[in-house]
Amino acid sequence: MYTGLKHLHLLLIFLFVASIMIKALLLLINQQKFESYRKKTKVPEMVITMLFLVTGVIMIFTKGWGGLHYFFHIKLFIMLIAIPLAIIGFKKKNKILGLISAFLFVITIGFAFKAGDNMKEVHLDPSTIKGSDPLAYGKAMYEANCAACHGVGGAKQLDGAADLSNSDSEYTALQIGYIINEGVVEEGVTKMNAFKSLDSTEVKAISEYVITLRK
Repeated sequence: MYTGLKHLHLLLIFLFVASIMIKALLLLINQQKFESYRKKTKVPEMVITMLFLVTGVIMIFTKGWGGLHYFFHIKLFIMLIAIPLAIIGFKKKNKILGLISAFLFVITIGFAFKAGDNMKEVHLDPSTIKGSDPLAYGKAMYEANCAACHGVGGAKQLDGAADLSNSDSEYTALQIGYIINEGVVEEGVTKMNAFKSLDSTEVKAISEYVITLRK
């Protein structure tokens, strides 16, 4: 579900930005055509705007704010600036504001595709983890990097994530570590992103903790 929602969100953003670019170009070269285009696309553009905002909000609630890549946060921030600029610029036929808003929207496309649905990889210093439990570091790393999809107890199964609480699982810590490093791709579809930037100590800690989630 989340993957399909993400693709729809990206498509809506692309359509919206394409329309903004056309309006900005027409505003520069032919204001009569600009007015004609703006009137014809007013309703469709409003629908597209509402849909990409709604899909974005659903993505936030689905993944959790912390579970989304920081590029998504940047994209959202730029959007919140660009939308009012576009409204004011095109309404007042201000070429400068129109161009600035169009430029900002183009940037959002880059951030949107860059973010994708990647998780933000979190690195924690073992010395900062309190408690004598040898698995405390693995627990902290798991909750920071994995819990958004797998859940704190391992059974959340968000967007098809594996149920890590399954007692029948025979995966060893080494195999789990490999999955963390390489991700999961089935029939060309990414089911789990690879956590390439985590070092061997971090991966080992997470892997050993994951095994303890089995019930």
